[in-house]
Amino acid sequence: MFTDPQFPTRLGNFLSRDTARDLPIIRNAGRVQWVNLQENLRSDHFILEFTQKTQAAPSKECRATYWDEFGKHRKADETEYVTLEELFSRLVEDELLTTKTAQIGLQVDAMNSRLAH
Repeated sequence: MFTDPQFPTRLGNFLSRDTARDLPIIRNAGRVQWVNLQENLRSDHFILEFTQKTQAAPSKECRATYWDEFGKHRKADETEYVTLEELFSRLVEDELLTTKTAQIGLQVDAMNSRLAH
């Protein structure tokens, strides 16, 4: 909760005195600063300016596989595989060929693959 009685936020009149009735309540107040601009625009309340310092979210790497391209690679492959290991390694290669990675700075939990293209 921010208030400073030395800088009232509401002007008094002939019946009441200047007060600090406007009590903003803010979480993590250590990172917020406020200033009474001493401007009221003909109102009985002063304009308050709040500044909050924030940090940018760390960038994340998102991957998007182009499944249509992957399907084309698979259809073009006419190799007969002797073992499952050979087939799986080829599937991994095709997936890597058709996957793009992007660095994003937004804080997202998951990326919608339809919007990523």
